[in-house]
Amino acid sequence: MDKVITCKNCKMTFPEDAIDKSQDPKCKCGTRLWPVNALLKETPPLHLTVPALPSEVAITDIVSSMVVFVVKWALAAIPAIIILALVFALISAMAGGTLMGISDTMKHR
Repeated sequence: MDKVITCKNCKMTFPEDAIDKSQDPKCKCGTRLWPVNALLKETPPLHLTVPALPSEVAITDIVSSMVVFVVKWALAAIPAIIILALVFALISAMAGGTLMGISDTMKHR
């Protein structure tokens, strides 16, 4: 014989295999038929192992690595400054030409 689930509130019975346990089913009166805790009990527990962390950390060679980083940063900044100067010069030339054209048309009016 199939298992039957009975509603705690209205005492209505439902066959267990007719209830979709993944949807948190409810009776017509609104009472939950299948508690979420029961679903969690059906799944086997997970056993996770955490690797042991080292108890000591040794920091070495911080000065030379910082110097190398700063030198690389400075060398990378040179082409960036050149590119920014060219972009600024191009924008200034376009803006200056536009303003000169506007002022030239104003003189001839």
